[in-house]
Order: sequence, then C-alpha cells, then structure tokens
Amino acid sequence: MSASEKPNLTTSERLSLLCSEPGLSEVKATLGTLFRRVEAIRDRSMRPQVVQGFLVNLDNPMLVCCLRELISSSEHGSRTARTVLVELGLDPGLVASLEYERIQELYSLATHADFPEVAAIFLGPRVNRKRLEKAWPENQYMDIPLGNRRQAARGRDRFKLDRLLHDRDHRVIQILLDNPRIIERDVVRIAAQRPTRAEVIRCVSTHRRWAACYGVRKALAANPYTPEDIAIGLLPTLLLQDLKFIISSGILLPEVHQAAEATLERRTRREHSEAEE
Repeated sequence: MSASEKPNLTTSERLSLLCSEPGLSEVKATLGTLFRRVEAIRDRSMRPQVVQGFLVNLDNPMLVCCLRELISSSEHGSRTARTVLVELGLDPGLVASLEYERIQELYSLATHADFPEVAAIFLGPRVNRKRLEKAWPENQYMDIPLGNRRQAARGRDRFKLDRLLHDRDHRVIQILLDNPRIIERDVVRIAAQRPTRAEVIRCVSTHRRWAACYGVRKALAANPYTPEDIAIGLLPTLLLQDLKFIISSGILLPEVHQAAEATLERRTRREHSEAEE
C-alpha cells in the first residue's frame, strides 16, 4: 500500500512515510512526471507554468518530500533537477503565489522534519536595508534624466551601453537586457553590481534570456544585495568550487552565508559517503 493509499495518517506521519525507503518510489515517480514535462518544453518561458502547477497540485507532505529529493538529485548531477531548481530560485514569485497559510505550513513542516534546505525555499524575501540606503545615485556614470537613459538603453552606442550597465533604475535595466547588443558578460556585470536595488536584481533573475546563464546565476548568488530568497534558492544550483568561493568571500547576508555552509556540508557529507561505498 502506497503512502497516498494509507488512511488516517497525520501530515507528519505521511511525510515520514514518503521520505522513507518504501515511500521514496512514489516521490521519484512524481518527480519523474515533472521531469518529463520540463524536458519536453523547448520554450523556457513556459517552464514556470509547469513548475507552478507542480507546487499547486501536490499535497504538503508530498511537496516537501519532492523538493528534498529534487535538491538531492540536483546535487547528484541531475540536469533536469537543476533546471527546476533554477526556475524556483530565480523566480520566488512561483512560491509566493501559493496561499500565505500554506507557505507557513510548508515551512513549518520542512523545519520540523529537519529539512533546512527545503524550508529555505519558503522564506519570504528579505534584503539588507542598511546597505541599500547607499544605493544612490541612479547612475553616477550617466547623469542625465531617466527618459534619456531609457532611450539610450535601446540604442547602439557601446560607450553609452557600458555606462548604463551601472544604472540602478529597473526600468532602464529591463530595456537594456532586451537590447540585442548586450552580451552575457554585460549581464554578469549588472548582476554583480554593488550597491544595487532589489528591483534591478529581480529584472535579471526573471529575464527569460539571461537568467538561466550560469555566470549570471553565480553573480546573483554572490551579490550581498541580492534578496535573500533568490540568493538561497540559487545555492544548490552552483558548482562546488563556486559555493566554496562564495562562502569564503565573507560578504553575504548572514542567512545566505548560513544556507551556503549548510549546502556545502550536505554535499561534502554525501561525497564522503559515496567514496566509502
């Protein structure tokens, strides 16, 4: 009898059963269905809808256990698992679209089960307000009105485009990101810009052309001005050496640094366990 067929189980009991060896087959089957749907999508702009359906349609214990297995699969090298995690990390709005009471229940369930990596997915957005107070002026390299900067962001003048990479108005950055003359190296510079505003970071993290690029994700995760929910969500998608570098930088928000250390410890422990086998 599967976990879904056993009656009268409490939420915690169902979670424990799903995460046990017998119940894990049901979890993996559920993830397998999600993976096949994601792999069938060629247009990346359609992926968030599939991921959102995954979040909405599962009950809480199954969702928590699936997310735990998703993170584990990603860290074991599953490309599709990493793709799903990238979507969740780059667009926290997917989780935020759930009912507030349900987000609280999911966070509590993951916390009590001692799955901090899953609980982190349900954290609300937070940014370092003290640091953001220093995020002015709008653009110290191009001191012209907003309308003129927006117009320049559509243009071809590389001299102006380079200076607009430092802009702190998300409306300028959004236009700039859509400019076909912008390359990945430019977007990495925008993502790594310090100080910056959360709105600018979210423009980059939700952009369908640039957000999936590894260099951009790494820059977002390492930026102390990146909202906590985005930074923490991206940590499991990073290579081990980049995770170590981010931890050693000493510039992250305390919560992000703690999550990064927990991610590193989990992956190191898994590698030692696999080596012993």
